[in-house]
Amino acid sequence: MADKDYRIYARIKTIEFINFRNIEYGKVDFPNARIEDFKCGSPSILGLYGQNGSGKTSLIMALSILKDLLSGHSIENNYLSSVRVGCDFARLRFVITLFDDFGVEYEAHYQFDLKTEVENYSLDDNEFNIDPPQDKSETLKVYNEILRYRRTTANGTEDPLQDIIDASVDSSQKAGYSFGNKSKYELLIGKDKEVEQKMRDAKAASYAKSRSFIFSKDVYTSINTNESIAHYKELIAALHTFGMAYLHIINTMNTGINNLKNDIPLCIWSDKNGSLRIAYVLLKTMGANQVPEDFYSFVTEAINGLSGVLGTIVPGLSIEIKDNGLASNEKNETVHVFEIVSNRNGVSIPLKYESDGIRRIVSILSLLIAVYNQPSMTIAIDEMDSGIFEYLLGEILQVLSESARGQLVFSSHNLRPLEVLPAKFLCFTTVNANNRFIKMPDVSANNNLRDKYFRNIILGETEELYAPTDKYDIELAFYQAGNDLDTKG
Repeated sequence: MADKDYRIYARIKTIEFINFRNIEYGKVDFPNARIEDFKCGSPSILGLYGQNGSGKTSLIMALSILKDLLSGHSIENNYLSSVRVGCDFARLRFVITLFDDFGVEYEAHYQFDLKTEVENYSLDDNEFNIDPPQDKSETLKVYNEILRYRRTTANGTEDPLQDIIDASVDSSQKAGYSFGNKSKYELLIGKDKEVEQKMRDAKAASYAKSRSFIFSKDVYTSINTNESIAHYKELIAALHTFGMAYLHIINTMNTGINNLKNDIPLCIWSDKNGSLRIAYVLLKTMGANQVPEDFYSFVTEAINGLSGVLGTIVPGLSIEIKDNGLASNEKNETVHVFEIVSNRNGVSIPLKYESDGIRRIVSILSLLIAVYNQPSMTIAIDEMDSGIFEYLLGEILQVLSESARGQLVFSSHNLRPLEVLPAKFLCFTTVNANNRFIKMPDVSANNNLRDKYFRNIILGETEELYAPTDKYDIELAFYQAGNDLDTKG
């Protein structure tokens, strides 16, 4: 999308939820997300804790939707449950802070609505005499997008918060254009009717394909090249680049224990001479991997770096590359063929036969290395504790909370991090759907947040954090379920 290579420095500052999944209203403020924080290298860590089904995964899902939209991709249909039951729409608002190498600072405000829509069945779809579907399929649609910004120039001049593109239905109808207000549209796009028709077509196509209109290529290429509005275009390009290259979501759908037996997704990167290179590779845990010849050194360098960190986490363990040389693929292209093996105290085995926990660590370690070193990396990991020994989890998070340069968001059921992370890095879900996320105050040196969390669950000192359960009720339910089975048998 961008006309040139952008070096993006960005962090998510706030997420606000309205009618999203089981959240009627919730707001999360990310620690150390001001520009001055990450300019000076302060890490931004947010750990999510709470009862099952209380909103932890919802936050990770919201970030995944954000990545799809900023990147210009369609929203995954896995997110059909985004709209709260009984509501017509869900709304997400994000505040993202950015700055560039020229001293210009931005605060971008991006919001959109989501709704489910039943796909219409047309007779045109029946040209091959296919029977109409019994169940009409639903899709998740994005609409009412608004992008606002506040800019601070290198000399300290601050602009007020203002719209760049308001593509909401009401504003578009009022302006008479594909987005409003009228004066801003004409400033960015002009008055050419053919261009406006192109915008209307692009907006309709974006809606149909469940993707962003604002971050579509059609909008970006249609904005005037006038120097006075160049910063609008640069900000859109910066947010797009952030979504494409710097925002990464690890959920249980792609790195759950059961999904890592045969393939492991790795984000590999290098940063040399001011040039950042990022790529995703799906590595086979057993058998031959193929990459383009000129890509092989990039992969080996990244895996060797990962192996070095792995050896400090699991003493005696390393990941090695078994080089099988050059070959031709089915397209007659020259590729480098290699295998990945684990080496434990001199004994090599295919990575496929390593433990579930080791494969899980390998799958997320490249991103943790990136978030430790890169100030613009934002990594969100659902159930980070899955398959990882709790003491090791605490060690890793403590290192990141002290020295990481990027932003890490994670959910966990293991409470070890509550003993090692400052309170500002932790967020707790409540049973109150209208106030779903809260922070807790710092605790004294002779106490820890884990104790305070349990005390709040028992005593309800702040918002109710846990829907009450009773072990005797649980025991009775177990007994009755077993006896019912016996009776039916």
